[in-house]
Amino acid sequence: MKFATKNSVLRAVRDKLKDVKVGKATVRVVDGEIEKRNGCWYVAVTPSAQPRSNYKLNGILADVELDLLEKHDLNVWLVPINPEQVGDAIS
Repeated sequence: MKFATKNSVLRAVRDKLKDVKVGKATVRVVDGEIEKRNGCWYVAVTPSAQPRSNYKLNGILADVELDLLEKHDLNVWLVPINPEQVGDAIS
């Protein structure tokens, strides 16, 4: 997406995350936490529960980032946030 907007990026990320599981936990976008810096979108995400392995979570998020780049031409960094720090701000 050459001319991506915040909303189009959030839609694409949410669509890619809808089937993502880390163990039994799902991963969601943290509401309103998106920023564009130097041509890259930074999107805060959180698992529904703290995974046993952050390594596995990071690998899954890297796969989603690569898919967004290859299929949608979106340069996105998914930034994991601890679910205990997010509270009710999940979309």
